Amino acid sequence: MDYVEGVRDSSNTRLLAFVRKLVKAALWVLIHMLRLTTSLLEGEMARATVAKTTEKFPLTTIEATEQDPEGGWVELRRLAYGEKLQKDAEAMKMRFAMDDARSGSKGIDAEVSLISEFVTLAEFAKCIVAHNLTGPIDPNDDTKGERPLDFRKPEDVRALDPRVGDEISTLIGELNDFEKAVRTNIMDASGK
Repeated sequence: MDYVEGVRDSSNTRLLAFVRKLVKAALWVLIHMLRLTTSLLEGEMARATVAKTTEKFPLTTIEATEQDPEGGWVELRRLAYGEKLQKDAEAMKMRFAMDDARSGSKGIDAEVSLISEFVTLAEFAKCIVAHNLTGPIDPNDDTKGERPLDFRKPEDVRALDPRVGDEISTLIGELNDFEKAVRTNIMDASGK
């Protein structure tokens, strides 16, 4: 019987040692997760993704009316880096396709114009999340009423008053100008 009790004690001791190691490992993981969580909460790690927030901008090119005392406005969001890369890649693809078919200097002008239009249409479709802008239900007949513009449709972007389109395009450009933000942050940090 002594031999059997010794084996049991030996097995229990090994099991107890294993459980102690397991508990130590679990505690180590918990402590390190707490440190990581605490560092996130204390702001030691910086957020690098685009926030899902939007900004509302009044449009100076559309005056307030009795029906809409607020005037024209657009609510914009920033492009995520992946969306910016996709937009740039599509513009480059268009440029290379135009290079193959180009004949003379008029091809260069058409290339720049098409790429600029493509970029503007993509930015309007992705960045404008809300607005109070309308256009005629029937573009050929202004008497049939108004409808909200859909900036995912190129024809609605093209139908804008040029002053309104330029103002919205400028706002989108400023919101997505990461180089300007970097320059501003460098100036703020240097005190100049």
